[in-house]
Amino acid sequence: MEYAPRLLRAGVSAELHQWPGTFHGSQAILSAEVRPRQTAELAAALRRAMAG
Repeated sequence: MEYAPRLLRAGVSAELHQWPGTFHGSQAILSAEVRPRQTAELAAALRRAMAG
């Protein structure tokens, strides 16, 4: 939780996304109800980063 704000303070572009009730790596659980939302938000963040 502190990593993204530290990156931002250092001038690094960063986004922090939270999904209540999940844990680091929970996106790997294919049957998780939140997984499609996680995947969509990750893809959108990558598109924004690649667009510059």
